[in-house]
Amino acid sequence: ALSVTGIAGPTGGSPVKPVGTVWLALVRTGQPARVWREHFSGDRQQVRAQTVMAGLTALIEALEHAQDLGR
Repeated sequence: ALSVTGIAGPTGGSPVKPVGTVWLALVRTGQPARVWREHFSGDRQQVRAQTVMAGLTALIEALEHAQDLGR
């Protein structure tokens, strides 16, 4: 499972969570969850596109790693 949440903008940011702050989580059965934060720049559309790319890249890497392990 892949999940994302964050502040794509243009509003909603704060000094603690500025626009472009995105959290992603990737979970596989029998494996510990991987959770990480990204800080993307650009407008709302660019932040969202970068979020999709980061999530899909992580998902592909997880699937390739599982294939290498024969799972």
